Amino acid sequence: MQIYRITGQYQGEPPGDLEWWHSRDDDAAEPGVVRDLEAARLTLPRVSCEKCGQSSPLFPVAMDIPESPPPGLEAAVLRLCSGLEPRCWPDREAGPPDVCLDGLAFQPPVSPGCFRRLEAVVRRMMCLPEWRPVRGGARIGPESVILNHSEYPDVLRVGWSLLISERAARVFEKAGFSGVTWHPVRVAIGRKSAAAAQSRLYELVVHGAAGVPLGHRDSFHRCPCCGRYLYLEEDEAAIRWRVDPAEWDGSGWMRFMDWPSVWVTAEVRARLESSGLLLGIAFEAGDQTVHLAL
Repeated sequence: MQIYRITGQYQGEPPGDLEWWHSRDDDAAEPGVVRDLEAARLTLPRVSCEKCGQSSPLFPVAMDIPESPPPGLEAAVLRLCSGLEPRCWPDREAGPPDVCLDGLAFQPPVSPGCFRRLEAVVRRMMCLPEWRPVRGGARIGPESVILNHSEYPDVLRVGWSLLISERAARVFEKAGFSGVTWHPVRVAIGRKSAAAAQSRLYELVVHGAAGVPLGHRDSFHRCPCCGRYLYLEEDEAAIRWRVDPAEWDGSGWMRFMDWPSVWVTAEVRARLESSGLLLGIAFEAGDQTVHLAL
């Protein structure tokens, strides 16, 4: 079975028609929109496991929680995190916690047990089903972008988010893609943009599961404490990312284990490429040897 890893054409900076709120020019949007976009976002703490020495992936793709947090969630997270002893990343010395200014981030990371309690609160208060990922470092709340041009791709990876246009959302719904959901993005229109005020974008959340790659079951060990997979081979080792039918949940959009990258089936790729959508993504074949860190 052929699968493809989604890669972005704009890994560093977004294209000229999109700007992330944190990297915008001060006069890139109307002042009224600026105030609207400055709402704080809740960021869940990352997880550090003393048993296996692993921590949450820094940049998981399409794994945030784009729904708006309900009243009381921020206070509940703060209560759970307020009495924690400082923890350190496995490769760093312990130190005082840092404060992230764009929302609520907690450093250093928390233990797996503490995060499981946080996850239970988030799932209960946001009514998230078990198949929705709740991971350390996830953002809770809609993504914010500024449109500075009249045209932009219908499917686009910018940074670690996958965005689609309203036109693409209709294609996704008609195609019945599985393993993925999409949620509204907070959009502002730049002064130089000819984009319509009603322009809409959606952020993808990928929850499909491919499990452990075919032929590599003995190369991984799942930590009984944090549940993350530990690669047992040398760091420089490469892997062929192939789907094991016994591990795969049948989704067209998926990720292996808790690894950050997003993969799609050949059918999904064919439908996207034949849909007439302007694609701002590329596809990398999974049967190639790909370094584990990707």
